[in-house]
Amino acid sequence: MAHSKAFRQKREKNVIFDDIFKCSLIEINKDWKQLFNDMARNICPKGISILDGTIKCNNSKKGSISYCFSDKTPENNINNIKEMLENYVNIDKNIVNNYFDKVKENTNTIIEWKKIRRKNIKEVLLQNYSIKLATENSLCSKQVYKHLYNALFINKTHNSNDITVSKGIITNILDFKIENGLIINNREEVKETEKNKKKSNINILHMLWEHYILDSRIKDDI
Repeated sequence: MAHSKAFRQKREKNVIFDDIFKCSLIEINKDWKQLFNDMARNICPKGISILDGTIKCNNSKKGSISYCFSDKTPENNINNIKEMLENYVNIDKNIVNNYFDKVKENTNTIIEWKKIRRKNIKEVLLQNYSIKLATENSLCSKQVYKHLYNALFINKTHNSNDITVSKGIITNILDFKIENGLIINNREEVKETEKNKKKSNINILHMLWEHYILDSRIKDDI
């Protein structure tokens, strides 16, 4: 009995979205049961993402749609999530298990960020890391994810060597921290300083050029 309780506690620690995990406990169909179980750990099929109690589906032809599953009964969530995924993402229930087995195998063996080729896999790992930081610091995971996403994919203040990954989990991102509820990216400060320095150098050159032109005019007048 003690072993069973310890195993259950260890297993539940990996659950990120408890409301979806509850769906897996009462779902009868084994394919959907596996789907809910993995989605509760933020392992999702292509085109599906979960953040702050909301499932978002992206479809190239239909656009995007979202569903908030927080504070709803497992029965309601099961019906609504099934309807959304079947009709909007056209998910094939017969290959759910095979798909997730491959995703788990791929992510669990990742030890270096630069070896991840698919951006959606990177986004999943980044979402999980955002949720971890947000939970530890009582912040909104969407806000943390936005800062991390901008730093890594848009502003590109970090490179692959700055991100530590172990068994498919991001454990650290250099120069990125949270202090007193504030999300700080020290690389952005360095980048801004370098930008201001370049701007200052340009201003100095412009000023010297103006002085040169002025001196030339004075000599011509003389």
